[in-house]
Amino acid sequence: MKLIHWGAIFTTIILTASAHARDLKTLNGEVFKNITINKIDATGISIAHDDGVTFIDFRNLAEAQQKEFGYDPAAYVVGWKLKL
Repeated sequence: MKLIHWGAIFTTIILTASAHARDLKTLNGEVFKNITINKIDATGISIAHDDGVTFIDFRNLAEAQQKEFGYDPAAYVVGWKLKL
Protein backbone atom coordinates (compact mmCIF):
# COMPACT_ATOMS: atom_id res chain seq x y z
CA MET A 1 0.00 0.00 0.00
CA LYS A 2 2.79 2.44 0.92
CA LEU A 3 4.57 1.69 -2.37
CA ILE A 4 1.45 2.58 -4.33
CA HIS A 5 1.10 5.84 -2.39
CA TRP A 6 4.67 6.94 -3.14
CA GLY A 7 4.24 5.93 -6.76
CA ALA A 8 1.23 8.20 -7.06
CA ILE A 9 3.11 11.07 -5.43
CA PHE A 10 6.14 10.64 -7.72
CA THR A 11 3.92 10.42 -10.79
CA THR A 12 2.17 13.63 -9.80
CA ILE A 13 5.49 15.38 -9.22
CA ILE A 14 6.87 14.17 -12.56
CA LEU A 15 3.82 15.31 -14.49
CA THR A 16 3.71 18.65 -12.72
CA ALA A 17 7.42 19.34 -13.05
CA SER A 18 7.60 18.17 -16.66
CA ALA A 19 4.70 20.33 -17.74
CA HIS A 20 6.62 23.49 -16.85
CA ALA A 21 10.21 23.39 -18.06
CA ARG A 22 12.44 25.47 -15.82
CA ASP A 23 16.01 25.89 -14.70
CA LEU A 24 17.48 24.02 -11.75
CA LYS A 25 20.57 25.00 -9.77
CA THR A 26 22.35 22.43 -7.59
CA LEU A 27 24.24 23.05 -4.35
CA ASN A 28 27.56 22.65 -6.15
CA GLY A 29 26.61 25.50 -8.52
CA GLU A 30 25.66 23.58 -11.65
CA VAL A 31 22.74 25.14 -13.54
CA PHE A 32 20.57 23.01 -15.80
CA LYS A 33 18.42 24.96 -18.26
CA ASN A 34 14.87 24.03 -19.30
CA ILE A 35 14.70 20.80 -17.32
CA THR A 36 12.11 18.14 -17.60
CA ILE A 37 11.93 15.34 -15.06
CA ASN A 38 12.47 11.87 -16.53
CA LYS A 39 12.40 9.86 -13.30
CA ILE A 40 12.44 10.30 -9.55
CA ASP A 41 13.66 7.52 -7.28
CA ALA A 42 14.69 7.34 -3.62
CA THR A 43 18.19 8.67 -4.38
CA GLY A 44 17.50 11.59 -6.69
CA ILE A 45 16.08 12.80 -9.98
CA SER A 46 16.94 12.06 -13.60
CA ILE A 47 16.43 15.08 -15.83
CA ALA A 48 16.68 16.12 -19.44
CA HIS A 49 17.99 19.65 -20.03
CA ASP A 50 19.30 21.84 -22.83
CA ASP A 51 22.71 20.11 -22.85
CA GLY A 52 21.60 16.49 -22.42
CA VAL A 53 20.48 14.27 -19.56
CA THR A 54 21.80 13.78 -16.04
CA PHE A 55 21.07 12.33 -12.62
CA ILE A 56 21.05 14.70 -9.63
CA ASP A 57 21.51 13.19 -6.18
CA PHE A 58 19.02 14.51 -3.61
CA ARG A 59 21.91 15.62 -1.40
CA ASN A 60 23.00 18.02 -4.13
CA LEU A 61 19.67 19.87 -3.98
CA ALA A 62 18.57 22.66 -1.65
CA GLU A 63 16.17 21.68 1.13
CA ALA A 64 13.17 23.24 -0.66
CA GLN A 65 14.00 21.26 -3.82
CA GLN A 66 14.43 18.06 -1.83
CA LYS A 67 10.99 18.56 -0.34
CA GLU A 68 9.47 19.39 -3.73
CA PHE A 69 10.80 16.19 -5.28
CA GLY A 70 9.93 13.91 -2.34
CA TYR A 71 13.29 13.34 -0.63
CA ASP A 72 13.02 10.93 2.31
CA PRO A 73 16.32 10.42 4.20
CA ALA A 74 15.48 6.85 5.27
CA ALA A 75 14.41 5.84 1.76
CA TYR A 76 17.55 7.51 0.38
CA VAL A 77 19.83 5.23 2.41
CA VAL A 78 17.90 2.12 1.40
CA GLY A 79 17.79 3.28 -2.22
CA TRP A 80 21.57 3.59 -2.45
CA LYS A 81 22.05 0.20 -0.79
CA LEU A 82 19.78 -1.36 -3.41
CA LYS A 83 21.69 0.34 -6.25
CA LEU A 84 25.05 -0.98 -5.06
